[in-house]
Amino acid sequence: MARASPEASLQRSVFDWLRHVGVPGLIFFHVPNGLVSNPRAVCRMKREGLTSGVPDICLVRPGGTAAFLELKSPTGRQTPAQRAFQQLCESNGTPYAIARTIDEAIKALSSWGCIKKVGIA
Repeated sequence: MARASPEASLQRSVFDWLRHVGVPGLIFFHVPNGLVSNPRAVCRMKREGLTSGVPDICLVRPGGTAAFLELKSPTGRQTPAQRAFQQLCESNGTPYAIARTIDEAIKALSSWGCIKKVGIA
């Protein structure tokens, strides 16, 4: 059985959080690119659209614009494919961020308008 990674724990926390405070109409999901290691299956999946470097959390915000959140452990580093995906996002104006903590994730998601505003009483 595989050990739980800090990134997997962070990802579960972000998804739990989004389920509770995501704005109405927000679409968010994970693309499990790393689950298949059979070379033939990977080749077939690439022909069907599998893309290396896709971030951990993909979002479609109300209004139809995308945003991407890559999650890393405190010492984790992006792969070359992840850096290339980030550069593509930056070149076309698509929001992209790297978060190493739930607070960093919340900050990025808040700045993108993905969470409900809480009124102060």
